[in-house]
Amino acid sequence: MFSNQPIHTSSTQDCGTSSRTRSGGAASGLRRLGAGTAALVLASGLAVGTGLPAQAAAPAPSSAALAPAVTAAKTSGLEWHWANGQAVKPKEIKSGKLSKSDYVTKMDRAQGSSSWLMGVMSDGSGFGTVNGEATTWSHYTKSGFTKLAKGLPGWGDVVQEGDTLYFVGNDGQVLRINEPGKNKQATKLVKISKDARGAVIGNGRVYWEKQISVGKDSSGEDLSTYEVRSASLKGGASRLEARNVSDVQVTDQGVFAASVKPTADQVRYYGIVKLSGGKAKPFLSLSGSAAKKGYKTPGAEKPFTASGHSLVLPMQEGKAANVINLRTSEAWTVKHSKGMSGEMAAVSGGRIAWNASNDDETSNQVYIADLDRATVRNMATPFGARDARINGRSVAWAYGTGEAYAPSYFRGITLNR
Repeated sequence: MFSNQPIHTSSTQDCGTSSRTRSGGAASGLRRLGAGTAALVLASGLAVGTGLPAQAAAPAPSSAALAPAVTAAKTSGLEWHWANGQAVKPKEIKSGKLSKSDYVTKMDRAQGSSSWLMGVMSDGSGFGTVNGEATTWSHYTKSGFTKLAKGLPGWGDVVQEGDTLYFVGNDGQVLRINEPGKNKQATKLVKISKDARGAVIGNGRVYWEKQISVGKDSSGEDLSTYEVRSASLKGGASRLEARNVSDVQVTDQGVFAASVKPTADQVRYYGIVKLSGGKAKPFLSLSGSAAKKGYKTPGAEKPFTASGHSLVLPMQEGKAANVINLRTSEAWTVKHSKGMSGEMAAVSGGRIAWNASNDDETSNQVYIADLDRATVRNMATPFGARDARINGRSVAWAYGTGEAYAPSYFRGITLNR
């Protein structure tokens, strides 16, 4: 499973991938427009769901592997610890430049006005919406955009698993998109509940979160929480994975989610758990006051992003990214160039891609981390570059030649290594 999840509130999430207004109370409905890879989180916490074929789980890490080095990981003032109480201690990786010999440009052209990139295919083409319409699902190609598929509902989540695309409509219908961009009829699969949100796909199943009412607080305010459910893509009844969890992510190393509690206010997160056998088992926990108070994420940002064998924690106020190799439990921190803040992240296997820019977006970079090699490379990108997406060695982003928040150009590259 791999994930291209937007994190920045002014990015894809505003336009169609994962419009998440997280508030408590059963009356508050969540509406998502695009994709869950997770539309898989870097800037503060990633909406197209993407996945790679599941691989055999790695052996459990030794105690030494659980504590790689240096100081405890802090993300926006948060300290993280493993379930066994040991602090997450990331090593710093210095970012090097991505040279022109390191990649091949596959595509670089306009894709209509106000285009919003949701994901990238292994051939360097992309998909998303165009012309400011959140329901015009399109395939980005060398010759311009084409219709992604026939039979897609207007509203829902695009979910990506490798080069296979799925669509989860707001009516709960899951569809497989056949040969994206060739105007083929989408194939209907299982139908899940209408109030399903944040869908991701992996291991032949679709997972989603559902907001549920759990009574009232002492002031008479409606309380709500979240639960994660799943169903086979072939059909059949859904099953409860866990309650008081949200933001489910499927990885090679298992299914993860954020821990939440019933609330009448904006949702708070209390850690990251692993879902197994109908239970939520602690994976990463918070210490100090945050363990009791939890933490919020602004706007549509997600509390973490995980896919393949990589996990991304919320950024340190945008100034640095903390990433974890789920196979080895090694952790790293990547500091951005001076004056730059991270905006979003996407994950595929052992690679992570995200954008960073200065305040007025006149200076922009895309960062690409390879957790298996413990390397990070970056390259300068045009004005307004955002929505970095990754699929194996293919990396893409959108950018604009005028208004930064209405990108119209799409660039896709393939890494040589």
